[in-house]
Amino acid sequence: EFYYSTTEYEVKVPAGTKSLTLDPQPSDVNAEIASIDGNQLDNGNGTVTITVAAEDGSKAVYTLHVTADAAAPAATEAESEAAANQAAASESQPA
Repeated sequence: EFYYSTTEYEVKVPAGTKSLTLDPQPSDVNAEIASIDGNQLDNGNGTVTITVAAEDGSKAVYTLHVTADAAAPAATEAESEAAANQAAASESQPA
């Protein structure tokens, strides 16, 4: 679950996941997603940062610490995309 006041998250994806496709939605209609960086992963591991700009110009940075789930079998391309969509859905929930 996403909370705007929580800026760091631990995300597990299947081993072999190469990238995350994220489509976060700001909880405030006047805010916008300024950038998403680091969505290319190294065998399911990496750090993704999402920067949100408020109407007044202030920015908030959310960090996703992404790790491969060793218990899960290696992901196929379709499974990697499904994991990425699930991560995006959890990021896009309003607080």
